[in-house]
Amino acid sequence: MGVTFTTLLCHDEEDRAELCLRTAEISGLKRVLVLTHNKEVRDLKASLQSALGLRTYSVQRSTSNSDRERALSEFLESRFGVLVAMDAYTGIDLMDVDAVIQYYPPQKSMPDEEWDVFTACLRSTGSPASPTLVVTIAAPDDLSMVGYFFKKLGIEGAVMNLSSTHVQFADLVRRPEIALAAKVYGKVAAVHADAGHSPPPGDDDDGLRDQQGGEGTAPRGGRRNGGNAHRGGGYHQWHHGAKDAARETVSGGVARSKKGAK
Repeated sequence: MGVTFTTLLCHDEEDRAELCLRTAEISGLKRVLVLTHNKEVRDLKASLQSALGLRTYSVQRSTSNSDRERALSEFLESRFGVLVAMDAYTGIDLMDVDAVIQYYPPQKSMPDEEWDVFTACLRSTGSPASPTLVVTIAAPDDLSMVGYFFKKLGIEGAVMNLSSTHVQFADLVRRPEIALAAKVYGKVAAVHADAGHSPPPGDDDDGLRDQQGGEGTAPRGGRRNGGNAHRGGGYHQWHHGAKDAARETVSGGVARSKKGAK
């Protein structure tokens, strides 16, 4: 698949909005499709247009065919633009967008036919040389839906605990394997230490520290400052059904977050 799937953990609705806005602002993303609940399309469109200063378009279930065609045409002709549409919207060729932001994970309650069309669209889109970015924003209570989404796609994935103010936000969102590799590297170092061996050169006590931007990077752990969640760059694993362990792997890792922490 010519798609990069990234899932970001949000701690509350304000955090969800910040992560969406920061993702839409990533340099190089010229056309961005944002998917949300149908009833929230209009408000989210207005919010993003105000924050980004870009022409923003929208499509809802009640939008007439002529209005949909006009919105899509203007969006695709724009040099930079944002299209806000309802969940699992497939009325646009994803080859024509640089990123898809799922404001919420897709709902399990979607009809099977709708699921099939949506996942087929994601599987067949993009080019491996220039993959389309698909970012899903999920709260701890959304994790079962994230797991269901991955299962429908036939892939494994993980949830990244990343602050919208992280100095490497763009790089880690576009290439989540960087954070995952760093986390694995840190575990290898811990194994060496337990065995009484020297850790691999350049390693330290946190497998992600080299990815956190050095001085000035906010610490991990959900510290609040002025309403913003500063969490550093944790890439945590999770398994199906573990709502309290919001940062564990889909394939079944050990929870590394505090129970019930937000």
